[in-house]
Amino acid sequence: TCGGFVLGFLISVPLMSAAMGNGPVKIWRALLVTLCIGLPIIDLSGAVYMCLVGNTSIWAALGAMVLPFLFGDALKCVAASYLAAALEKAVPTRAVA
Repeated sequence: TCGGFVLGFLISVPLMSAAMGNGPVKIWRALLVTLCIGLPIIDLSGAVYMCLVGNTSIWAALGAMVLPFLFGDALKCVAASYLAAALEKAVPTRAVA
């Protein structure tokens, strides 16, 4: 049942990228984007996929596949946001001509 999460990831990446924009990575913006755009899209698509494949209700899917992992997923969003800001400072970027 991981197909829905993969699909959600593929949908959320361009949306999060557009929401982040081209400027420098700000931790607060990265947190907002990952927690309010990425996490809901990925988790909801995983739950919907489980409903379709497993023939369960949305509430059962949310209870089995989203709620137990929500706290850990939020912590990973925080870690990824800090990592993105730190990497941007550490890795020099070049303009492509």
